[in-house]
Amino acid sequence: MKARSRLPHRQKGIALVLFAASLAVLIGVAGLALDLSHVMLNDSRLQNAMDACALSGARVMMDTKGNASAKISAATSAAKNTFMENANHGLSKINQSDISVVFSDTLENFGASVTTPRYISCSVGNYSVTTSLVRIFGIDDLGLDVTAVAGVIPITNCNPAPLLVCGIPDEKCEFGSDTCYGFKVYKEDENGNPTTPEEKCYLKSCPPGANCSDMGPVGESCGAQAGAPTGGGSQVADVSAGNFQLLDYTCASGKKGVPCIKEAFEEGGGAIVGGCPEDGSIVTSEPGNVASVIKSFNSIFDGPNIDTNPTEPLFFSDYNNGRPTKGNGRRELGVVIGDCSDPMVKPGKTPVPVLTVGCFFATDRGVMTGGKQLIWGQFIGQCSGSGNITKTPNAFDTFKIVLYKDHGGPDS
Repeated sequence: MKARSRLPHRQKGIALVLFAASLAVLIGVAGLALDLSHVMLNDSRLQNAMDACALSGARVMMDTKGNASAKISAATSAAKNTFMENANHGLSKINQSDISVVFSDTLENFGASVTTPRYISCSVGNYSVTTSLVRIFGIDDLGLDVTAVAGVIPITNCNPAPLLVCGIPDEKCEFGSDTCYGFKVYKEDENGNPTTPEEKCYLKSCPPGANCSDMGPVGESCGAQAGAPTGGGSQVADVSAGNFQLLDYTCASGKKGVPCIKEAFEEGGGAIVGGCPEDGSIVTSEPGNVASVIKSFNSIFDGPNIDTNPTEPLFFSDYNNGRPTKGNGRRELGVVIGDCSDPMVKPGKTPVPVLTVGCFFATDRGVMTGGKQLIWGQFIGQCSGSGNITKTPNAFDTFKIVLYKDHGGPDS
């Protein structure tokens, strides 16, 4: 009996021990949930700041004149400053020295030798969030690994003009080349100066049956003037490499034909449904007298939404470098370069395959003389926009800045 009486005495206090152990676990689980929530909030803030870092650096990188060193220096400074501006909102214990900014030509081998920087990667090392309740498990902090990659992606120009010129399909139009399907491409050196003596050229519209060999004013045609590729004496047949023809577009307002063509010039980018056509697609010509649209074309100099740099004539180097003031882009037009040698191209209203969309800068107002029309300008090698993505970047290098997935950073 004495032995049995001792059993309850031996078990006294076990419930208190179990409760204390369970309480520690409950506190740890609750603390882990709270700390993980805090970590996720900081991770989101850090990723947003890192994305801003990469996008800001990429924009400055592409806007900066000069060699690779100048671009990298300017972009690095801009990226870090932007990161710190965003990091000041809710993030702590972080300095500019903690941020790593590296560059690449090809989205690979960031930090290696870079000759033409087009992509930027931002990251921060050894950044951790101090824990609170989970310290009872010996976890004092939780580390974050956050990166962001941004750079250019080729697109079609977002400001399409209803203009078609016929290119030479057998000629190359590669990134960095001096010509594109028979058209000279203006380029600048690392200091923002023309690589060759700067000159404007003209696109002309020759009426059916007219002899335009003596077309003035005296100057250089933009294309090779190879002659009529389809025969027949119609306007489409007369669209050789340096001539232009109107295109049958539909505007966002519902207008079609010549009314849409006029509106496209007068309203600027965004007037045409669908934006610029993609390489390899089909456009349709719009035969007729183009004299009536020259006045609308000239509105890009002094019409609605007037360009902030309306001085003319003006070479692109002056316009692009802010002399006298930076323009708003209305004089930069996406001109379709088509393959008029294709068998489907016939006299009159006809489908024409698209080789590419070229960036054309209007240097002067359009000219009407003796029923003949001239548009003066330069094909330029680089212009920004927000059109359709293309997988085939060419000499015109039309691009926009985007964020890329960084497979080294799970949250990027």
